[in-house]
Amino acid sequence: MPRSRPATGEAISAYQAALHPDHGAVYSARAVYDQTINVINNLLRETWNHWQQSMQAITPHYCDLEATDGIDHMIYAGQAIDPNFTRFHLKSLRYEQLRAMCSCARQGLALKARHQTEMVLTHLVLVQGVTVDIIHNEATERLFDVRGTRDTRYEIVKKRIDKARDANTHERITQPGMLTIVYSTLEEWQEYELYLRYLHRERLVSDQIEQGPVEALQGVSGLKFARVHVLPEAEEERKAREDGKEVGS
Repeated sequence: MPRSRPATGEAISAYQAALHPDHGAVYSARAVYDQTINVINNLLRETWNHWQQSMQAITPHYCDLEATDGIDHMIYAGQAIDPNFTRFHLKSLRYEQLRAMCSCARQGLALKARHQTEMVLTHLVLVQGVTVDIIHNEATERLFDVRGTRDTRYEIVKKRIDKARDANTHERITQPGMLTIVYSTLEEWQEYELYLRYLHRERLVSDQIEQGPVEALQGVSGLKFARVHVLPEAEEERKAREDGKEVGS
């Protein structure tokens, strides 16, 4: 039986020393990834929860927040939650949601610059203009769940839209440092185009809007997207925010 060289034994010893005691594998790169994701999620969650104060002041609503490789939120609002809910409240809530998303994106850009990490963030808003039936699902122990055949399309789009592609270029509709909005109708686009103008006036996003059709998802077609670059926070804006002041547009 051939004898192993000293270098081979040293390599095996180094590998065994590097093994994670719980996972039985070299876990250093994964540990760095998990740590980075945890830092990002905590930052985004903290930023989002801060904005929830102003959003709840517009109209009481339920926000279902989940954290995996990023954060995912669903906002449920309407007269079933707030009897005084109107179309005006909906539009105000939608715009405030976009402002909150821009704030999260800016935090991500600042974090990337500060730590020089290769990790990038994407941000997507799915416009839903239909009523869904919400129930408490005892089987899954979810506080809110949707039911009915009409709501099946809603669930399909929600679960798959973040990996959707441009039907023309076949690139992902979500791009690093950009805010992507997915919509179905001309009326929805006209509403959100106005919001993007307001966001640009607040110096939150670029005035260059990229648009295109979304590749058909399983059982769902006809979606479109628009996306804009989120502008990094200027130094004067950062100082004003830290001092609790507003910077004029």
